Amino acid sequence: MNLFIHLLTGHLIGDFALQTGTIARQKRYSYRGLLVHLAIVTAATLGVTFRLPAGIKAALLVSFGHLLIDALRTGPLRDLRRFALAYFVGDQGLHVAVMLLAVKLFQPPSTWSWRILLKPYTMEDVYLLLLSAFIFLVFVVPVIEALLHLELVHDTDPFHLRVTNRMRLLGAAERVVGLLVCLSPWPYLAPLVFVPHFIYRFAKKGTEPFIYRLARPTLSMVCTFCTGWVLLTVIPWS
Repeated sequence: MNLFIHLLTGHLIGDFALQTGTIARQKRYSYRGLLVHLAIVTAATLGVTFRLPAGIKAALLVSFGHLLIDALRTGPLRDLRRFALAYFVGDQGLHVAVMLLAVKLFQPPSTWSWRILLKPYTMEDVYLLLLSAFIFLVFVVPVIEALLHLELVHDTDPFHLRVTNRMRLLGAAERVVGLLVCLSPWPYLAPLVFVPHFIYRFAKKGTEPFIYRLARPTLSMVCTFCTGWVLLTVIPWS
């Protein structure tokens, strides 16, 4: 079984699918909230990896790294009021780096290629990879969209990061349908799924700048296409 896929899935479950808005706020302003978040991430990662030969060791290493990385936001970077999107990308990049370190220590691949790292060896790997893709499209992309709003619309309160149920449900429907079309025999029809979003953004009355109206549906579409391309590339469909 692929250790990296298991670690990635556990991270996405704990850090996104199971992280409520309340937990996100508590971990930013208190170490108690951080420890609650860490317990959820650790339990999710262990739940996915415990059956692997070195799964428990790898999960504990990743969880320790998660504690150190998130402690920066709770501590010295608590009052960071700019570059929220850049911080998010850097934060997730560090989490992936710790996962790669765990893979290096416990299950080094034949070559350090993303295709090898994401290559499923069993049907369980395939299912977890599909689950990771689903969590990314349903739970991660809305966070990126909200951060994009803070950056481009210049929200007066940078700490007011809201991912509404409407944003998540409508975006999830759009991206999941788009992904299914990407994986179908007619992937060239996938861009049509996002046409209503573009129409809605440019027909909507308000003060949103042009760049945001363009960037929001484009982000959703690009994330969906990239996810579909990765799945088509690494999963042996035949």
